[in-house]
This record gives sequence, structure tokens and C-alpha cells, in this order.
Amino acid sequence: MQTEGQGWVLFAYSVPSEPSTRRVALWRKLRGLGALYIQQSVCVVPDTAHFRSGLEGCKALTEDAAGAVWMIAFTPSDEAGAARLLRDFQAIRSAEYAEFGERAEALLAELVRETAGAKFTFAELEEDEDEVEKLAKWLARIAKRDALDCVDGTRARSLMAECSAAIERFRATTLSVEAGVETSVEPEAS
Repeated sequence: MQTEGQGWVLFAYSVPSEPSTRRVALWRKLRGLGALYIQQSVCVVPDTAHFRSGLEGCKALTEDAAGAVWMIAFTPSDEAGAARLLRDFQAIRSAEYAEFGERAEALLAELVRETAGAKFTFAELEEDEDEVEKLAKWLARIAKRDALDCVDGTRARSLMAECSAAIERFRATTLSVEAGVETSVEPEAS
């Protein structure tokens, strides 16, 4: 993680208000990239190859919409400004990791309930496996945006590991039950 002297890229844009679909598409692409909006149509990202590549795509989208783009690389001129950018950028990631954590904990609680209720069916297993897969993809997207190693990423990765282990236990028990093999599984405390 680089923070002292961290370079940033400011991305400011102007696009015609109509059709709104292009403006919304650009906004979504920038949000998906993980940009920190500092005001309307002005955002910043860490100066990394990943973010620069994403901004090039946003630039092309803007220009295709007959808009204008300003991409300016900079390093904050004072420690307070650098700290604020870092704090604000990491706050976005923290919020994403927190939302991820809520969903992961809900899945873990659901697996405990399903285990306690002996709901070992292929339908339940398939639904829960799909949820674990969605969580893994979501966490990977957040991690791509987490260029500055937000501390909440560690907790999120730990929860993902718990979800993976829990679904493996649920899968093994479901396969045993569906195959007609007697098994006894104690629900795991969350």
C-alpha cells in the first residue's frame, strides 16, 4: 500500500444532458471503477494502472457522447489534503465491505438455520451455492477497487472464507442425506 506521496488522477467531465442514458452509463462506470466523487462530474482515483485503464474507458465513453474530459494526474500539496483523500477513498471501500459483511453474515445465519432444521435438499444447496458464488464475485469487485488496502478488507476476506467452509459442510451433509446415508450435523454458532 502506497499512501505517502500517493498519486491521484482527477477526472472531470461534461456530457450533454440528453440523452440521459449516456450520462447515467458514465456515472455507473465511474462508480463501478470505484471513483471518489468530490463534486458533480468531478472525481478522483488513485494513480494506478488499473484505475488509469478504467478512466481511459470512461474517457472514450464521454467522447462518444460528444462530451469533454479532463484527466489530470496530481499529488496533494499538503498532508491534510492527502489524508482527506485517503480517508474519503477508504470510507467508500469501508461502506462496500460493510454491506458485503452484512450479506455474508446473513448467509452464514441462514446456513445455521437450514442445518438446524435439517433442510438438506438439493434445491436449498443450489440456492446457497449461488449466493456464495455471488458473494465471491462481489468481494472480488470490491477488492479491485481497494487500491489502498482498506483495513475492512481483512474482515471481508475472513467472512468469505467462513462462507466457503460453511457451504462445503452443508454440501457434504446434503449429499449424504440425499444419498440416504444417516448423518448428524450440529449447527455451527455464528
